[in-house]
Amino acid sequence: MGDVRGEEEDRAAATAASESRAWMLMFALTVAAMESRMAKDAWRSRPQYVSEYLAMHTENGHTLTNVGR
Repeated sequence: MGDVRGEEEDRAAATAASESRAWMLMFALTVAAMESRMAKDAWRSRPQYVSEYLAMHTENGHTLTNVGR
């Protein structure tokens, strides 16, 4: 959310969001936090949380690359 706009604009957009949009924003922030803590090569060692994370993406319609499978 902080890419182009400033923090105040982000806060205003989040405050004005519909309930479903607010849940999507929360989901995006949660996924970003998970990815930021994930090792760059986590797909190799596949800790449990990575497998669950990738399964969640698949369940939501994302097609994994050969590396992610």
